[in-house]
Amino acid sequence: MQQALENHHPDKINQPDYTVAIPHKEHMKLHSINPIYSPLTNKMREYDKVVTIISVMKNWTTGFEKDFDYKPEIHLKELEQLKRSLAKELKFLVKDDLKKIHIQGLNVVGLSGILAYAHPSRFKSLRKFLFYCGYKQSSRELKQDAKIRQPEKSKMAIHRIAMNRVATFVLKEVYNIWGGVDKK
Repeated sequence: MQQALENHHPDKINQPDYTVAIPHKEHMKLHSINPIYSPLTNKMREYDKVVTIISVMKNWTTGFEKDFDYKPEIHLKELEQLKRSLAKELKFLVKDDLKKIHIQGLNVVGLSGILAYAHPSRFKSLRKFLFYCGYKQSSRELKQDAKIRQPEKSKMAIHRIAMNRVATFVLKEVYNIWGGVDKK
């Protein structure tokens, strides 16, 4: 079985003109982000696959209906039921962790995803944790503040800035509860 390759800059200081393709697993080892195999991780992966299948099937039936003017009989009830059952299993797996965090809006699936894929104990600093999750610590504006500072931005851009800030706040909280060394 062939592994996926990722581009990697072996020397970021000198900014080389080339990149080296290395296997995904080796790239993860290089950056000390080896996957964690646990019941939570496996259950979260299963949940994500079911959600993807449901989404694809709904999109497919919509496209089919547009093309052929009728909707095929595809029963998603079983998949929806499986999704709910997996969510209950996730809740059981993170029940102790849920008690540690008091952020409204962070639900079982959200916390499970963070702890399954990007457990804060895997990262040496908050900055690396936030970067891995796709957020920067420098996003500090909320909607009102962003409107004042950047009046030329569209409503959607302001919304994204605020969402980035909220997500960064949630991830910082998660990192501080379960996380590593850096307490910035």
